[in-house]
Amino acid sequence: MSTVCARVGPVLNVHGTSGPMSSTKTTRRTRAYGRNVVCAQTKPFTRATSAHIPEHVEMVSRRQMLSVSISGVASLSLRIPRSEAVETAAPYDEFAGKYDELNDGISAKALGLEDLRRDMLSQASGQVLECGVGTGLNLPFYNAVTVQSLVAIDLSQGMLDQASNRARSLPISPSLSLQKASVQNLPFEDSSFDSVVDTFSLCVYPDPLAALREMRRVVKPGGRVFLLEHNRSPNPLLGAYQDVTAGPVAAMSKGCVYNQDVRRLAESAGLEVVRVTPALGGLIQAVEARKV
Repeated sequence: MSTVCARVGPVLNVHGTSGPMSSTKTTRRTRAYGRNVVCAQTKPFTRATSAHIPEHVEMVSRRQMLSVSISGVASLSLRIPRSEAVETAAPYDEFAGKYDELNDGISAKALGLEDLRRDMLSQASGQVLECGVGTGLNLPFYNAVTVQSLVAIDLSQGMLDQASNRARSLPISPSLSLQKASVQNLPFEDSSFDSVVDTFSLCVYPDPLAALREMRRVVKPGGRVFLLEHNRSPNPLLGAYQDVTAGPVAAMSKGCVYNQDVRRLAESAGLEVVRVTPALGGLIQAVEARKV
């Protein structure tokens, strides 16, 4: 546990020793060079501390909060109740039609996320499983020649409906099967897939390690698991900022715990990490792992 001072915008609105900054033991607001500064004794945010997140909070996109991590300034958008369990489909069904506005578009392209998706998905081949397909943002980037079949799952029917609409005109469409399923209890036999893909979903799974163990179970020996995820930056200042703001970020961005160590999670699940490609100062990490 260490003391961290993080410069934040006014929307974080830390009040005394409690409130949105739920990952802190004690907090105080000071003025420094005309900016709001939060000083806190912190430890990395975990799902155990999420119980202290206020029931109703402002919800922003993960793309906006990624920009926040870089700039230290937040902006707000829609509202969504925190009382639902993260893996519950209801919140995602509710804003499935607006999801792309929040998580795709200009900000995603400016951050290079589209290129990261394209580069990673071009490597998926054979029988492929995508976990947390959402509205199908990845679907245009699969190679219809090298991908023999693509099973894409999500817990939200609303998201799957959006993915189905997107897929209709895509080359991958004849090979695509969309299914409602939980990544933590995959309805597939052991060693069923050559490649398993997950992009920007690991941070919202209630038990990411259990999810990764399921991915390992269903991938064939020698098969690949491709992860493109939010990650705790190795930069000391950025990493500390993520730790001190992880509680509010999880509350405001669909439960995304954005300070996870993705490589360590993959290794803990029994996967052998083959390659790690960091982006945006390590805030994003592309991990290629295999089952041995």
